[in-house]
Amino acid sequence: MDIAQLIQYPFLSLVPATNASILFYKGISVQYVSERLGNADVDTTIRIYTHLIKELPKRMKKIQ
Repeated sequence: MDIAQLIQYPFLSLVPATNASILFYKGISVQYVSERLGNADVDTTIRIYTHLIKELPKRMKKIQ
């Protein structure tokens, strides 16, 4: 998909964010979500998506 298509369909950028937020809310591991989204590494996923659910950092500390 090129930039012209993204401008035409800006809502498509919401799909990964929605997918990530649902998976995090259900307690799915950051590693799995990162792989599913195709992020370069787990740190990228954490940096981009942890703001979606306020309690996620607390949950991650409990899991780790």
